[in-house]
Amino acid sequence: MILTIVETCIWIGMIYLLERRRLKKTNAVTRWTAVGLLLASGIVWQALVENTGISRPYEWIDALLGPMVPVP
Repeated sequence: MILTIVETCIWIGMIYLLERRRLKKTNAVTRWTAVGLLLASGIVWQALVENTGISRPYEWIDALLGPMVPVP
């Protein structure tokens, strides 16, 4: 759990550094909403990865839709 929080904070920090100029032009409510959504999505993603062992997006698609069989 601690590792999940640390990874999420690092992810949010990287995005904040990349989007710093754009975030300065927005108001505080929009900024904190964006940070909150990033934090929530990071925590949910880490929880799903830890509980299922599926870490790649195409594995999620495969697990949800079933194996993709090419049509002849």
